[in-house]
Amino acid sequence: MTKEQFEGSDDDGRFIHEGIYVGPRSDKRMSHTVLTDMLFRKEIRGPAFHRWRAVATGRPVGLTGKINLKKLGREHMLRWHSDGEKDWVLCAVVYLHDDGRPEYGGRRMMQRRDGGIDHIDPLCNRLVLFDPQSNINHAVEPMMEATGDWARLNYIAWFYQQTESEKSTCQPS
Repeated sequence: MTKEQFEGSDDDGRFIHEGIYVGPRSDKRMSHTVLTDMLFRKEIRGPAFHRWRAVATGRPVGLTGKINLKKLGREHMLRWHSDGEKDWVLCAVVYLHDDGRPEYGGRRMMQRRDGGIDHIDPLCNRLVLFDPQSNINHAVEPMMEATGDWARLNYIAWFYQQTESEKSTCQPS
């Protein structure tokens, strides 16, 4: 679907509306922000984070998969869905933005097994971990007009199963 087709479609026909960072402009390749992004991605893939995450969740993970940096501005959202990909065992969301306000919207909504819904405010430096195999539906409520030019920023990372050979060599210390 082209950007024009997406923008021209009815809101009910959209599953997701957000911006995803795909790389720096040529004049920003060695900027502080780009280097910080590279360091964050390296650390979240590294053994120290994997050990911490395994201890914190009790879920050994073999490797870090895709890591996306997302930007949600006015009217951006994510519809209800479940992330039950075959080998995904953990998903992490880290919020980065400053000065978020409840009237901006953009809360993560997690459906409980009893049908209720928990709303998670996207607070700066908050880390949300969840099991994509739990088949718990989740969504991101639409960002509101009140955001103006402000944007919600977050990383999202997926983690994959630990193989048998990794289990013998990568136990948490």
